[in-house]
Amino acid sequence: MKPRASGIKAVFFDLGGVCITEDCETVAEKYERLFGTPKKRFLNAFHRTYRKAYNRGTADSSERFKKLRMMLKLSASAKKLEEENLGAMNPVSRILKLVKRVRKKRKVFALSNLDRKLKKKLAKQGFFENFDGTILSCDYGTIKPYKRIYLIALRKARARPEECVFIDNHESRLAPARKLGMKTILFKNVAQLEKDLNALLTKESQMVPGRISNSFGGG
Repeated sequence: MKPRASGIKAVFFDLGGVCITEDCETVAEKYERLFGTPKKRFLNAFHRTYRKAYNRGTADSSERFKKLRMMLKLSASAKKLEEENLGAMNPVSRILKLVKRVRKKRKVFALSNLDRKLKKKLAKQGFFENFDGTILSCDYGTIKPYKRIYLIALRKARARPEECVFIDNHESRLAPARKLGMKTILFKNVAQLEKDLNALLTKESQMVPGRISNSFGGG
């Protein structure tokens, strides 16, 4: 059994926009190149067709691309549109290296709003093997920023809020975690996250009697 650090016991990583690429602008440019759809028009339609039910796992995300196809009057099939969208979402290698370093001494979980199609793609790639566990919205029927999903995460980690760190690229999804007592980091870029997480873990470990330094995986 690998040793665990005192102080912070669990670190939760958001997926889209943190551990995996999620850039609507890039997807819009791809659609414009492949299907001739003006970028602005695509973005407007893409956001209008979003439903929380997709991430809750209570509706098939394929519906979104059928609506998108009709709204944009595209000749490409809904299946092709969805495949191109999924193809733009891929693991960020530098973040996964960070996850592995943190995991040497602490439990690491994925806490994310995710639809079933993207979950299936990532599972096939063995992506979730990088984590000790997952709390995915499509598995629990609830999404961030609702309180329930954070409580599920805490139970799964078997940790108190003050023993946890949550990383997300949306402030609105950090606020409920912080209200519960969790430490939070707003993700902006990889270098910033490495710096902020190292500083937080080092500070927390120094508050534990008998420990001098214990950042990502140090002793």
